[in-house]
Amino acid sequence: QQTMNEHYRYLMNPGNEAAELRSFVFKWYFIGNARQLLVNLTQVPLVTYGYLAVRHGDISTGRELARAYGDIIRRRELSGVELDLLSQGVREGFIDQSLVTELAAASHGEVLQRMRAKGTLSQQVGRLSDLGLWPFRWSEGVNRRVSFLAAIRLEQLKGNIDPKSLFLAGREAVQSTQAE
Repeated sequence: QQTMNEHYRYLMNPGNEAAELRSFVFKWYFIGNARQLLVNLTQVPLVTYGYLAVRHGDISTGRELARAYGDIIRRRELSGVELDLLSQGVREGFIDQSLVTELAAASHGEVLQRMRAKGTLSQQVGRLSDLGLWPFRWSEGVNRRVSFLAAIRLEQLKGNIDPKSLFLAGREAVQSTQAE
């Protein structure tokens, strides 16, 4: 019985036995592979478009996704309702947080290990890793904001002006199409 309990505890919490290898593989895949950024940027046209088009039609969806891309990338001013809803999404953690962010954190090893003092070389490697992951984090943020904004705008075109239901429609679009 004791052996089975120990085996179960190990399976549920294997520890940090391969943290350095996981970290290397993660960084190689996302930093050393520029194609990964391009694949991520196809998520909205290939996944979000289909999700929204089924609900709102092809032309309206294409128009609102293009408009949302322009507004997010060029940092155009959004309406007060859009800003409030987007801010709420950021606070609730689904606009800026994602599975990819969690994987990135996990790839760096244990929290205590990351908090201990490091040498100059380790600090420089960490900075380079953060810099190398920036394009992927940026594209994730753009994808989520565009999906959210287009979804709430499409709902508004249907006459929906209730902020709560607009928010739910935007959140559902992000969670259904952005690898949650």
